[in-house]
Amino acid sequence: MQQQAGQSPGALAVASPSRPEGLPEQFWDAETGSVKFEDLGKSYNELSAFKAQADSLRAAAPETPDGYAFRVPDSVKLPDGYTFVANPDDPLVSLGRQVAHRAGLDQSGFDDLVKMYAEHQTGQAQQLETWKGEQVKALGPQGPQRVAAVKQYLTAVAGAAVLPVFDFVLDTKSGVEAIERLMRHANSGGVPSYGQSGRESGAAPELDRSKMTPAERFHFADRGAKRT
Repeated sequence: MQQQAGQSPGALAVASPSRPEGLPEQFWDAETGSVKFEDLGKSYNELSAFKAQADSLRAAAPETPDGYAFRVPDSVKLPDGYTFVANPDDPLVSLGRQVAHRAGLDQSGFDDLVKMYAEHQTGQAQQLETWKGEQVKALGPQGPQRVAAVKQYLTAVAGAAVLPVFDFVLDTKSGVEAIERLMRHANSGGVPSYGQSGRESGAAPELDRSKMTPAERFHFADRGAKRT
C-alpha cells in the first residue's frame, strides 16, 4: 500500500461513518457519525399510536357507505327562526357517505360532516331570504301589496295550484312587473304588441340564469334549510 504524504509510517486513513441508506437525515448525527436512537424511537412510538388510532376508527366505520345514519346532530348551530330537515334523498348525502367511508370515519365523524353541511345550507337559505327581501323592496313602498295582488290574479285565472310554477318569477322585481303588464293588458282588453325581436315593446329582458347570483341559483336547489 502506498503511503500518502504527511502520514507517519504505518498510519492508515479511516473513512468517517456515513448515514445509512433510507435513514431520514433528522435521525442522523453528522458530527458524531451516529444514529439518534432516542429521536428515532420517539418518532416510531408516535407513528405506532397514530396507526393504532386510525385502525380503531376504521374498525368502527360501517361496512358499507349506506351504513351511516343521516341525522342532524344536536351540535348544529342554526340562526333563530331557521330549521334544517334531513333529506336522505339528496345526492350530496350519498356523496358524503362515500367520502366518509373511504376516509374510514365512524358515525361520529360522519355526523361532523352533516353538521357542516346543515350549517352551510342554512347560510345559503339566509342569503336567499335577504335577496328576496331586496327584490320586494325594489318594487317600492307597496312592494308586498303588489306581490300579493299578482298572486291573487294568478290564482283567480289559473287556480292556486299554479302558484308554485311562478315561485321564482314572483321572487324577482322584473317577474312581478312582467305579470303586472299582462294584468293591465287583460283588464284593458288590449293585445300585447310585439316587435321584430318577438317580445313585447318595453318588456323586461328574459332572465339569464348563467348570470344569477349564488342566492338566485340556490332557489332551484332546496337542500332542506328553511325559515320556520
